[in-house]
Amino acid sequence: MYGKNNSGISDKAMQALMQYKWPGNIRELENMIERGVILNDNNQTISLPSLFPSLSEPSHPLNVIDSQGQLAEKSQPNEINDAYAVDEMLGDEFSLEALEKQLIETAMVQSNGNVSKAARKLGLTRPALSYRLKKLQESE
Repeated sequence: MYGKNNSGISDKAMQALMQYKWPGNIRELENMIERGVILNDNNQTISLPSLFPSLSEPSHPLNVIDSQGQLAEKSQPNEINDAYAVDEMLGDEFSLEALEKQLIETAMVQSNGNVSKAARKLGLTRPALSYRLKKLQESE
């Protein structure tokens, strides 16, 4: 399509693609690969910065690249403590709607009312969070 031959995707780039939380659909992956092809020279491997140029910025909320351009180690959840917390949360008075409302409100406060930032914190798209915010306002 662009008259280029690429020799695949680097191991680091592939690892980042596997770790990335895909908020969009398959078109987001297609667009990312297309961008990698465009940004790389002919007969070169698609590199990590070509796929995730802004993820090297420390302030980026989806940061997966450290300051040396290497994949940052993601901290693994502590399954024992996480399971205990879930068991404690799921008491007789548990309400999924109340938990969702609290998470959304906290994300909005932490992001100073910026819906896009709050959506990234929650792993949602901006339209998905906007919909949920509207739904919360209607239920009040």
